[in-house]
Amino acid sequence: MAFHMAKGAQTANVIHILGDTYVIDTGDQYVPFYEIGDGNIILLDSGYKEDRGLIEGALESRGYRVAAIACTHAHVDHAGNNAYFREKYGCLIAMPELEALLTSNVLNLKLMNQYLSMTDINERVSHMVCETDIRVPLTDTVVGLCGREFRFIPTVGHTTSHMSIVTPDDVIYLGDAIISTEVLSGMKLPYFFSVADYIETLNEIQNFKFSKYLIAHRGSSDEIWNIAKKNIEGCMARIEIIYNLIDRPMTMEDIFKAAVNEFYINVGTIKKHLVIERMFKPYADYLFDTGRLKRVLDNGFLKYMRT
Repeated sequence: MAFHMAKGAQTANVIHILGDTYVIDTGDQYVPFYEIGDGNIILLDSGYKEDRGLIEGALESRGYRVAAIACTHAHVDHAGNNAYFREKYGCLIAMPELEALLTSNVLNLKLMNQYLSMTDINERVSHMVCETDIRVPLTDTVVGLCGREFRFIPTVGHTTSHMSIVTPDDVIYLGDAIISTEVLSGMKLPYFFSVADYIETLNEIQNFKFSKYLIAHRGSSDEIWNIAKKNIEGCMARIEIIYNLIDRPMTMEDIFKAAVNEFYINVGTIKKHLVIERMFKPYADYLFDTGRLKRVLDNGFLKYMRT
């Protein structure tokens, strides 16, 4: 089931997934929620601050209020409205414990955004600072929220403590632990905090058995094995492309420039440069960590070359 709501010139789909599990389609992201009755819902992630009007409008058009938020990880497109909804509704928030620590104050936000200055942090992500009621340990854990049980499963790699969430309908929301096939085909350099952990998680996801699979950036499927396989293949293909660019001792900046040209990435602003550089480095780190690159010091400059 799907229908539209309107808020000004903007619209958002609300899509029924299974049982009491739904998603709000903001256009580039699925924000799932679970209906618990009496007009109350539990959000799974809270979306971008910039999409607040879409998300809030979709909920209010159906008479919903947010009773709790179960969060997969502390990125701006997943925890961007936690503080807002907590202030508006007094809702509970459950989040992996390290992710909760990162969003506990502005200085901690710097730990996962080291490419940003403190000025950038205050301007761009300080709205993410929020108290977390339930800090979920990084282990397969069942968490009670508003009388319902949600299972948190570690799916690290995209962040250090990313966790997927299973609703009482046996629908697993994988957040950014995996990328939908459609989105993957158009992405140039998907972001992973740790490539090795991301690949290990994808191998584990291939063995998941749930009734439905939801992916944050607009994926919904009855199966996950083939999607995970394509994610692994896509990741390894990008690694090989970057490896083949390193044909001499090169600084990390040299490799970055070569990769930007190879993947036809338009780096037109300082902000975009910082973001793309952050997305690129884990691939180069993976090549070093797996022994395919080594470091050399050349006239005081750290360079990388094939082993």
